[in-house]
Amino acid sequence: MYQEISFPSLGISFNPSREAFFIGSKPIYWYGIIIAVGFLLAVLYAIRDSLA
Repeated sequence: MYQEISFPSLGISFNPSREAFFIGSKPIYWYGIIIAVGFLLAVLYAIRDSLA
């Protein structure tokens, strides 16, 4: 299922896939990657803040 993302004033539109890539037959979704990156940034920030 694709959902169109468009920027009408720029004349740009595209239909991204929900899946970023596959590991074997298991799909890895974009929202999972974004959540994992956010978690990693929060952990790095907490470590940096605790050392200061």
